[in-house]
Amino acid sequence: MRNLFANASTEVAQQLMLAGRRATWPKIERIRNTTQISRSFDQCLQRLGDRYHYVKR
Repeated sequence: MRNLFANASTEVAQQLMLAGRRATWPKIERIRNTTQISRSFDQCLQRLGDRYHYVKR
């Protein structure tokens, strides 16, 4: 716990990055879908706001 605020060595930093990649890559498709859906919602809200002028942005 006391190493929490210490600078990580190169080896520890590499281990942490590898662990992050291993945790992230299996979820990449879900992340891509979620961000694509979010962008689609934003585009829809933009079009509604432009058309009806009452949708808050």
